[in-house]
Amino acid sequence: MTLDLQGRRALQGAPRRRGAALAGLQAALRIVALAAIVGSAIALLQHPTFRVQLDATRTRAYALGADTQGLLRSLDGDWQVVVVLADASVAPAVRRQIDEVLRRFEETAPRMRCRRIDPTDPAALGAWEALVATIQASSAGEGDSGLAAFRATLDDAAAIHRRFIEFASVAGAAVAAMPRTGDPGIDRELGAIAERFAELAVEGHRIDDQVASFRATSVQQPLADDEAARSVLLASLSHWSDQCLAAATNFEAWSTRAALAEPFRRACRDRAGALEDQAQRLRNAQDRLARQPALDLSQIGRHLASGEAAVVIGPPGAAVVPSWQLLAGSAGNARPDRRFRGEQVLAAAIRSLLRPPPTVVLLHAEEGSPLKAAPDRNDLAAAAESLRAARYDLREWRHEDAAPPVPIGAAEAIWIVVPPLTRRGIDISPRERGLLDRTRRLIDAGQPVLITLGRSLRPLFRQEDPWATILAERGIRAETGSVVFELDRIGPARGVARAWQRIDPGVGAATTARRGAAAAEEHPLHRAIAGLPTTITHPTPLRIDETRPGVRVTVLAVEPGPLRWLERDWRTENRPRATPPAGAALEEPVAVAVAIEDPGEPRRRRRAIVVGSGGWMLSSVLDATEPVGGGRSIAANPGNRELLLGSVAWLAGADEFILPGGGDIARLAGIDRSARVLWSLLAIGAIPLSLLLMGAAVTVARRRG
Repeated sequence: MTLDLQGRRALQGAPRRRGAALAGLQAALRIVALAAIVGSAIALLQHPTFRVQLDATRTRAYALGADTQGLLRSLDGDWQVVVVLADASVAPAVRRQIDEVLRRFEETAPRMRCRRIDPTDPAALGAWEALVATIQASSAGEGDSGLAAFRATLDDAAAIHRRFIEFASVAGAAVAAMPRTGDPGIDRELGAIAERFAELAVEGHRIDDQVASFRATSVQQPLADDEAARSVLLASLSHWSDQCLAAATNFEAWSTRAALAEPFRRACRDRAGALEDQAQRLRNAQDRLARQPALDLSQIGRHLASGEAAVVIGPPGAAVVPSWQLLAGSAGNARPDRRFRGEQVLAAAIRSLLRPPPTVVLLHAEEGSPLKAAPDRNDLAAAAESLRAARYDLREWRHEDAAPPVPIGAAEAIWIVVPPLTRRGIDISPRERGLLDRTRRLIDAGQPVLITLGRSLRPLFRQEDPWATILAERGIRAETGSVVFELDRIGPARGVARAWQRIDPGVGAATTARRGAAAAEEHPLHRAIAGLPTTITHPTPLRIDETRPGVRVTVLAVEPGPLRWLERDWRTENRPRATPPAGAALEEPVAVAVAIEDPGEPRRRRRAIVVGSGGWMLSSVLDATEPVGGGRSIAANPGNRELLLGSVAWLAGADEFILPGGGDIARLAGIDRSARVLWSLLAIGAIPLSLLLMGAAVTVARRRG
């Protein structure tokens, strides 16, 4: 009896003891949480700027994209990728990611060696010197068009420049000693010629010293900057050849004036002949030096001197990737997080060595250069930066230049035509007429052309737009007098007409107006801009002529909507209105970018791209950013940049170089289908189920207690 009573008491006391233990655990957890809250509050009060930030994306295992892996596996010969970067300039997590990417490159390409060098580390001096020697050796073996030929031509030009300085000192003294004629104009000009040559005799040696300093090497300049030396010599040779020719013209004119004394006229004839010979010699040296291809070695040296760059070395030569391409935030943009983004740019550098990129020629009719940054950002500086970053040789064909920078028949030339950014009235200026003529000749010759088409006042006054006429010959009817508008609501029964569209193209969303939708969905440009927001300012409708042979693909289109309409008088932009015009809503997509491919030569089809927007390439659009919090910003219109780069690659016939746009490349590798299914089940089912089981256990324990 006593034992039974004690047993019952023991059984009844067990739940009480478990309840007491659970209550004690809960109290301990409350105390720990309260202590953490109090400690955090004290830390925040003492340090108002205290913040802890975790970024899991910086330490994830990195996996190369499929295109990069295919490129690396196809490489022949020995390759090197060297990243020159000071350890103190980036976070440890970024350094780990750099090493991870380089390790993936080595694993994928068996004959590739990758390493990172800290130029501030004395222990890396041997690796630094070996890198410089390897770069020089790779550049020296480029053949007739490489470093040896460049430096030989530079030596000849420098020698001709030195000999001309000696000639100038003698010629200046001889001109100063000529007797005066008594004619104030002639005597004044003789004195000016003598002073100019005397000035060169003094200043010319400074030019030679500057050229020599550029061609020397030092700790601050590991590689000779032969390109800078060429620029200095070209400027001096051009200037003094013009001066010699002008003086020779004066002497030739004076030698035929009967009123002057015969000894003076004979001296003028002698001077004219000698100056013409010197001018011709200087012009020949200038021409030979200017025709030398751009030297990558100088560009590599300039970037290495900055202390941050990546160098790719292979059998074809060497290429450099500047730091602002490797690390986000290095180019002065508002991105404090210097995250490594080297896979794409390193792959592009390798491709540029395997297949040299074409020359991109910009045709325009502006007074100044649109490639220079303007205060209002209505320039093409960001577009030029993007093209150069993609390793294209960008040049201008100005309206005052009689000949193009490269021959029109050159297959490696891609032409970008930009009509005037601003127009006054409906009259066509002489500069724009010249641009129209050049564009027509390029199209007639079947050259790859990217044409930016803007709105025009001429159709509003029932006059023909010559740009639309040119495109009509290629099977594109451009309605340059119309613009796609959209109503922005700013209040009840209030709105304003907006003349720009932000398009977010999906994969395979674009269609073709001729020869099969499947061809359109597989177009490389769709792959480049898929999923990337693209802003088109003043969208100009482009209608495709279905009777033309070949393929015309709509790359970008404005989708129909109840608030979008085709405005026949685009001057009403920004005017308030309550509703769109009655019955004017878009009912079908309107193409604003079209790719044209007509049958041509067996090895090259006639390609062209037309974008119906006058401002899609402007820096204010191309380089616009949006804040995302934490002091970071992202590109607002990444599709504009990819459309530009993809268009140039497609026009060059390099479809395989057009990389997919859109999201980040997956960084987790080695996960098969079964593992993905398992992790999906854990994320979807196991984690919520475990929380439910824990809640049920707590509930049961409380009821028993």
